[in-house]
Amino acid sequence: MRPRAPLALLSMLFVAAALMAAAPSTRAARTAVDSTRVLADIRYLASPALAGRRTGEPGCDTAAAYLAERFRELHLVPLGDDGTYLQHLAVTVGVKEAGDNRLSANVTGQDRTWKPDSDFIPLSFSENGEISNVPLVFVGYGITAEDKHYDDYAGVDVKGKAVIFLRRLPGLGDSSAIFGRVDRSPYADLRFKASNALNHGAVAALIAEGPRGRRNDADVPLPLLVDQGVGGAHIPVISVRREVAAALIGPGMDGVRALLKPEVAMDAVEALQARMDSLGRGVGSTLPGVTVSLKVDLLRNRRRVANVAGMLPGARGVGDSEVVVIGAHYDHLGMGGAGSLEPDKHAIHPGADDNASGTAGVLELARVFGSDPGALKQSIVFLCFTGEEEGLFGSSYFASHSPITIGKVSTMINMDMIGRMRADKVVVSGTGTSPAFPALLASAAASHGIKLSTEASGYGPSDHTSFYTRNRPVLFFFTGAHPDYHKPGDTWEKINAGGEARLLEMVRDVAADLSSRDSAVAFSRVAADTAHSSGGEGYGGGGYGPYLGTVPDFGDNPDIKGVLLSGVREGSPAEKAGIQGGDILVKFGGAAIGNLYDYTYALRAHKPGDIVPIGLIRKGLVVTVTATLGKRK
Repeated sequence: MRPRAPLALLSMLFVAAALMAAAPSTRAARTAVDSTRVLADIRYLASPALAGRRTGEPGCDTAAAYLAERFRELHLVPLGDDGTYLQHLAVTVGVKEAGDNRLSANVTGQDRTWKPDSDFIPLSFSENGEISNVPLVFVGYGITAEDKHYDDYAGVDVKGKAVIFLRRLPGLGDSSAIFGRVDRSPYADLRFKASNALNHGAVAALIAEGPRGRRNDADVPLPLLVDQGVGGAHIPVISVRREVAAALIGPGMDGVRALLKPEVAMDAVEALQARMDSLGRGVGSTLPGVTVSLKVDLLRNRRRVANVAGMLPGARGVGDSEVVVIGAHYDHLGMGGAGSLEPDKHAIHPGADDNASGTAGVLELARVFGSDPGALKQSIVFLCFTGEEEGLFGSSYFASHSPITIGKVSTMINMDMIGRMRADKVVVSGTGTSPAFPALLASAAASHGIKLSTEASGYGPSDHTSFYTRNRPVLFFFTGAHPDYHKPGDTWEKINAGGEARLLEMVRDVAADLSSRDSAVAFSRVAADTAHSSGGEGYGGGGYGPYLGTVPDFGDNPDIKGVLLSGVREGSPAEKAGIQGGDILVKFGGAAIGNLYDYTYALRAHKPGDIVPIGLIRKGLVVTVTATLGKRK
């Protein structure tokens, strides 16, 4: 059930609406955009004091407080909790050890026990759980790759057992190796390897750095937050020292030696790894006489974070009339890590363009429209979202818990990375979500000398997706990718303030036209032949490989086991198979799906043209459909 607005808030809205109704007008707001103000807001949001504004971290909270104060200064009506500008939600932002993590083994009759932190560490995506005296199986690098005809699980049964495997890829550094000389292949992903172990029936996974890996530092396990993600792997997963791996694998090597000819001397696991690399095929074997016991006890860190929401009431009132939404996300990547394109660099990622630029645009447009509120018929809601970099958490939550009726959003205008205009070019997505948009955008762009590159689809890797999946018209403004995207180099000095001001004046004119109408513009689904993935921030739906066309709900849904879908792309294999928004995808082919990572790996394991059974939970009932996978454009 959608929460109702508090009585105090409703009273404020009706009073504001009555005042605005006294002087209705259809004229468009023409107050000029001030590039100096825009740059000042960007400079503050991207300053070292805010430390990259990662969701759930103090810098992001400071940014939210700053935005709320700016909304107050602009006399916007608060749309947050209890008459404030802050709409709170809870998200998972980290994980830590809870204190009871254990690892022991019986190795050919000898009991061994290892210490947490110094000898082993659970990985952040590990499931909490405990196993006792479970047989251990060595599975090489833990990889199954049908396209490479490589399988470390070939010929071994790991059901109900624990597995141990090495990090990275076989033949690392050798350009002639089956996976190449670099380890950026998805097959090196630790989540993939854990998911692969689960799909083969393993009940736990131990991961070790091979002696022939790249690391030359001390023999230590991987840190807890090596991946900084917290999605469950469904089985306990720990990282162990090389010395621990040798103690577990070495005494049980007879089964492995039989696979390797000539036999290797067992003075180190390094010889085994060298032989595996030279074979060019997977190697797995049981370890006779070796059983392990372990316990993983992690605590997920849930933090209270906030969207910032305010409204400028229009002359038609705010009861049941349409509203225009202007939004942007204000969070970024903090000190780097997950999401960074320089993940090994622990440094402030200022996020000046992504997305202090869009956030500053929201503030400036609120000032511009507030200077001439009588120009509005429809109200304008100004939104600054949290959690976009983590998965559209803030916008998804607002769309599901909106203090305004979501069906009354006449258009959602999203601005993400609008601070680096070059050669007068701007990308606008969502142009096919209303028949009114093409002519409106063309006129506004021409009046400001802006060259448009348009995309029809309302889907994309930013917050407008949360509204389009609820059948609302959307427009997404973006000035293009650049080398500083998701890197520490995205600083305020590189912002083209004059270019952003021109773009904001174009957005001003578009929003003024929409808000001066007596009714909302018509909504339209984008035709299948024009429903390309929006460019957004460089990680849309492009690329090669199999394609299904589902759109996950990117909200933080910790209680859902599976992938909640917010919609399906027009004309996609998913739509043809009868998959719907609101379905929970729980099985894909033979793989159980517990989260988006499982889904990604299961999809990658197939190829275009494959016919795949898909298990869904729909309104509490189990539904199975069959889809023929397409090919990405």
